[in-house]
Amino acid sequence: MGTTTFESVRDTQINLVEAITPSLLPTALFEQHRSEQDFRTWATENTQACFRRFSIVDLFDYEPSLVSNTDVEFVVGAQEVVVSYPEDFRYGLNSLKDMRDLMRSDMYLIDTELGQRGTANYTDSHAVLTSYTHEDDEGISFLTLTFTFRFYRSV
Repeated sequence: MGTTTFESVRDTQINLVEAITPSLLPTALFEQHRSEQDFRTWATENTQACFRRFSIVDLFDYEPSLVSNTDVEFVVGAQEVVVSYPEDFRYGLNSLKDMRDLMRSDMYLIDTELGQRGTANYTDSHAVLTSYTHEDDEGISFLTLTFTFRFYRSV
């Protein structure tokens, strides 16, 4: 049985999201936020630079290990994938409606890569989409996907 770490899982997920070719507006690819400051704060302050910028964050919502011994334990935790979209006219004539259609399409693509349909993309872990939300802020919208992830960790 292989073991891994959250950092390794997250790095795999970042690579998977960056490799997605979007179905709508395919010339604008996903780009990871480099985390110099809080993602939502940065995106709100830089709306024109934040199209399809994303962040993957450990929510530190871990369940107590049900399986553990002297060398390996089973970890169940939660993480959040947040993608930003400026509220402007780049999406089409129907503006916000078209933006939400694009967000829905992106949500499906990200879940396909990271969630249960993307199980083959991982070697030592598994993630399942547990919820998703749409948040509006001033001049920007955020797509937030929450995943439960599971893996064996070396202790």
